[in-house]
Amino acid sequence: NRLNVDTSVTSPEGLNAAARGTVPFDDGQLSMDVALNAFPLAALNRVVRGQDLSGQVTGSARVTGRLAAPQASFDMRASGLRAAPLTSAGLGPLQLAASGRYSGNAVQLARLTADGPSGLGIEASGTIPLSGAGLGLNVAGTAPLSIANRILADRGAQISGTASANIRVTGAVANPVINGTISTANASAVDPLTNLRISDVRLAAAVNGDRLSITEG
Repeated sequence: NRLNVDTSVTSPEGLNAAARGTVPFDDGQLSMDVALNAFPLAALNRVVRGQDLSGQVTGSARVTGRLAAPQASFDMRASGLRAAPLTSAGLGPLQLAASGRYSGNAVQLARLTADGPSGLGIEASGTIPLSGAGLGLNVAGTAPLSIANRILADRGAQISGTASANIRVTGAVANPVINGTISTANASAVDPLTNLRISDVRLAAAVNGDRLSITEG
């Protein structure tokens, strides 16, 4: 009382995926291995217009459990990720990696990393429920302040330095509670319209729910 699956999918755009395993018709155990050998994001541009997607996604997943309560482990990677909003913010291309498990209507994120140009780096881990409470996500990252220079370009202003954050997110996805710290290092700013020039600015702030408190600066 089970369906044996052994299939693969390819496309002219470069998609290459395969699935192999068994699917029970009753309350038996699932056993399915899925391999995403290549998924060029540019193939989505016909559907998601104006986003200029590019990059390659690869990964694998193993699905177990029962049809009524499936479980899965996954390991996914994206390289050379670009999209119009990222490009306009000067954030591309990005390299992403994520691994973890799904069970009990929640994603257990073992590790998620995102790396980009000019020192951009984010790492996250924790539990993400698909509904209700139980959110517990740790996020740490650094980002170049120069990301804002495109916004300031019209007035010729520039900023530099690094922003860092260590954040704990709890509560529910629909109503998250954010706590943590945000700081800057080696920050400087130049604004020719006001003849402003400052350097070595250090700021630190604590985030407690909906409150932001400056602790240094």
